[in-house]
Amino acid sequence: MIDNKVNDYKQYRENNIRENYRKLTRLLIFKGLTITTMESATSGQIASLITDTEGSSAVLKGAFITYCNEAKIMQGVPAEIIDKIIEAGTYAATGMDRQSPIILAVTDKELRDKLSKMNSRIMGKSEDFDPFYGAPVVLVVLADKSMPTYIYDGTLVMGNLMLEAHALGVDSCWIHRAKEEFESEEGREILKSLGIEGDYEGIGHCILGYVDGEEPQCHPRKDNWVYRA
Repeated sequence: MIDNKVNDYKQYRENNIRENYRKLTRLLIFKGLTITTMESATSGQIASLITDTEGSSAVLKGAFITYCNEAKIMQGVPAEIIDKIIEAGTYAATGMDRQSPIILAVTDKELRDKLSKMNSRIMGKSEDFDPFYGAPVVLVVLADKSMPTYIYDGTLVMGNLMLEAHALGVDSCWIHRAKEEFESEEGREILKSLGIEGDYEGIGHCILGYVDGEEPQCHPRKDNWVYRA
């Protein structure tokens, strides 16, 4: 008797999950949106549930099963995930909501490598050194210097980008020297070639990818972080 109830409950749960995914897929079709999945422990079940609905081929652009970081690195960061991370950055708090920052999303390898070499020179390293640690995606945050809060605004954008990346299972790191890069003639030419005008200062690079190896661990928190009054 108990076994029957358990089986009935499992069947109810499965049917309920499938119906929810059908509703989601129909909604994506209706809104003209697309999705790419990258699964690990779910072993492709999410993609399978999406394709259970007629017309899902217009929605599902790709599906990957990646159990290890090596496989994730081979696939790279999906464009849809990059867009979600960027969107989170645009919702960062800014002084009086003036939205002084902009995000330069670099996925073009030639430009990515050019920025890497510029950054390496600023560090005093050889151009063979990659300050972006092999990350394929670089989100450069710049901010309009005419706004008194531009540095704080850009810093909050960087924080949002990194938090959203972590929430979506993507590794990230803040790389400095964006200020020096885009103060240079070469940096200003890059902005000009992209149609970016104005007095912008580089705040930081948020690099995106997947760690090749063990995930780094946080250091213990210091004792004098908080003072209460």
